[in-house]
Amino acid sequence: MYKVDFQKKWVSFILSFLLIFSLAVSIVPQTVLADVGRELPPSPYEKIVTDPSGRQLIQAIFPVPPPKIKVAAVDVPEVHIAGVINTLSNVPAFDWSYGCAATSAAMLFGYYDRIGYSNMYTGPTNGGVCPLDNSAWGQTVWWPSGVTCGECPLSATHNGIDGMAIKGHVDDYWIDYGNAGPDPYLGNWAEHTLGDCTGDYMGTNQAKYSNIDGGTIFFYDPTGDPLYDYTGYEPTYRDGCHGMKLFAQSRGYTVVTNFNQLIQGQGSDPNKGFTFADFQAEIDAGRPVLILVTGHAMLGYGYDTSTNTIHVHNTWDYYSHTMTWGGTYSGMQQYAVTVIRLNPPPPNAPSDLIANAISSSQINLSWQDNSSDEAGFKIERKTGSGSYSQIATVGAGVTSYSSSRLSASTEYYYRVRAYKGTLNSDYCEEASATTLPPPPSAPTLKSPASASTVSNLTPKLEWNAPSGAVSYGIQISTSSSFANLLVNETGITDLYYDIAARILNWNTTYYWRVNARNSFGSTSSWSTSRYFKITVGP
Repeated sequence: MYKVDFQKKWVSFILSFLLIFSLAVSIVPQTVLADVGRELPPSPYEKIVTDPSGRQLIQAIFPVPPPKIKVAAVDVPEVHIAGVINTLSNVPAFDWSYGCAATSAAMLFGYYDRIGYSNMYTGPTNGGVCPLDNSAWGQTVWWPSGVTCGECPLSATHNGIDGMAIKGHVDDYWIDYGNAGPDPYLGNWAEHTLGDCTGDYMGTNQAKYSNIDGGTIFFYDPTGDPLYDYTGYEPTYRDGCHGMKLFAQSRGYTVVTNFNQLIQGQGSDPNKGFTFADFQAEIDAGRPVLILVTGHAMLGYGYDTSTNTIHVHNTWDYYSHTMTWGGTYSGMQQYAVTVIRLNPPPPNAPSDLIANAISSSQINLSWQDNSSDEAGFKIERKTGSGSYSQIATVGAGVTSYSSSRLSASTEYYYRVRAYKGTLNSDYCEEASATTLPPPPSAPTLKSPASASTVSNLTPKLEWNAPSGAVSYGIQISTSSSFANLLVNETGITDLYYDIAARILNWNTTYYWRVNARNSFGSTSSWSTSRYFKITVGP
């Protein structure tokens, strides 16, 4: 926790209060949009600005902390009927963590973490899955404001919280609620690298983006049109919606679109604005929406068309709440939303890749399928310090592959990833195996010579040993194609074979051949066959 003495904190708090009060006086209802004549809502948190390109916009800050007396919770319907009642499950409810907007965004991304976008939260708590509330990380009370901040590493990283052992967002940017002075790191230590929390990217609490402690800035088109991924005031101001996109991208995900928009009835054009039907469409598509009321941000995750209400997590507790669409919440007028839409998440990466060499030219692979919706798996291979190249794809649910036509005595490296459409998972950890040495040459047959005549029924068949051979196999047949085998033996360690009695018959021609096997189990081809004939009768 950043330490200042008590007197300095009181001075900071008083100055911050005066700053917020003066802001309120300067932009309350008398502020008017020059071009359209639309009077702003009576809010101390909005003003009209003209950005560097000459575009006129609404700039709003969202700094409201939890009230002393909080809104009562409501029951969430258990029956979800699309078009009448629909609430998303798996949506976390966090209490206020160093800014309502950053906390609302953390709840949104925590929801995505729980439904397949598993890289949103990567900390150690709850087995690496974002919890449904932030109670596990405790709370910190800051003085002299007395504001209680629920710790949440997905909203604002903090040294000592969730296993963090270095300075994070809170350490670098936070002094106390409402503080408008320089950030603590300035002139004291190096600013941390943007990392794992929404507040880092949304500009929350950061003086370099003109935010007070607890504040996040958003911009709106005053007509009611969507304002897409606004960056026109960078680097003086950071739009929170743009920051949400940056956070999602930092976690490896693709943002399809993101925008801020006044709700219908709050812009200068009564025909424009985000509607209750638009909100329903987002929820039906599985996408929570930031609900922006006067000075405060919440997360909307459900609706009830029979009462024209929406379900929200208000950042003040772990419970569910409702409000009338377009109405007020705890005395704060709803007037805008922030929407972000992500590409579907890629499938989960496979794991436990095993490579086993089974011959001098083949390695068998197997792995664990950790996804349920992949289209299949891509298999890549390399040798030594070479580059990986894709060698095959297999279908969904297939967890093995035989890599063949390989060079003997060569180490091969493999990696596998799942894919779905154009989306690819991360690679599993690579596995390697070395193909077996080449098999020995085929033996050369010694005796009897081909076309020999043999005068007994138990002749000895002999051959020469090729280099590296440790055992042999032999086949004897009455057919040159070896279709009818009288003898088919392996594991012979001698260089000869004594034919047992009662196998051969008089006046019959027999064909024989031998192969060799080395100590690695690689087997040669068959030798050139020979034949002999038993010609002397009893």
